[in-house]
Amino acid sequence: MPIHRALIFLMLLACGETPDARSAARAPYQTAQLSSSLAVLNTKSGRYKVIVNGKLNPMTMPPNADLKMRDGNIADYAGHLCGLDYANALRPDRCDVYVQPDPKALLVGYVAILQGRDVTIETAIQTDRRRKGLGCFIEGPLENTDFDHPGAKLDASKDFQARLSYIAREKSPGDWVVSFGDNSENTEGAGGMWYIKRSNNKLRVNQERWSYCYSRPNVYIDEVFSNAVTLIRIGDSAGHRSQR
Repeated sequence: MPIHRALIFLMLLACGETPDARSAARAPYQTAQLSSSLAVLNTKSGRYKVIVNGKLNPMTMPPNADLKMRDGNIADYAGHLCGLDYANALRPDRCDVYVQPDPKALLVGYVAILQGRDVTIETAIQTDRRRKGLGCFIEGPLENTDFDHPGAKLDASKDFQARLSYIAREKSPGDWVVSFGDNSENTEGAGGMWYIKRSNNKLRVNQERWSYCYSRPNVYIDEVFSNAVTLIRIGDSAGHRSQR
């Protein structure tokens, strides 16, 4: 469910898990209903074809509460992360979910890239508390940074280069208020930028000069996520019609 130019409140000190805790709680996802590489996911937002990356090891998928509530079913979880369990007025035509399972990474978890009228990003990621990691998320509309084609519309199904700006203000140590997208009217806080690049089935996420995800200033985030699930809209759910 994309969030455009919204103020998001981060209770960062209370968030996150250590890599040790994540490693101890690995939960495999169910693959029985995805015995072939294709399936259909019925959601409140429509019917979606499911393409699962069969090269991924289900035992290494980073666990979280939402995944556990779906008994580890990665397709159902992808639908949730992509906002498909809501009857949205504007439903994505496509959603690609990428995963970074390495417990030693600075960002561990899932990134969703949604294609609708715009291309937006949603995340369910954790940081390393032992390296002064705080709660962290990245959400909002992406801006094309392909200087060879500056006026081109982003296409999530193809390779792209994009960025997402933000303004972040620390209310108290580890407690940030973050505004994503067009921050021209926001004069409080410090500005920053996330850079997002898709290449084949990989998604690179890196910061500009700083980020609100770690309290240590010398931590530089530059992580690569691999495609886990792709959802492609093929029709409406019963009783719901698309609004474009």
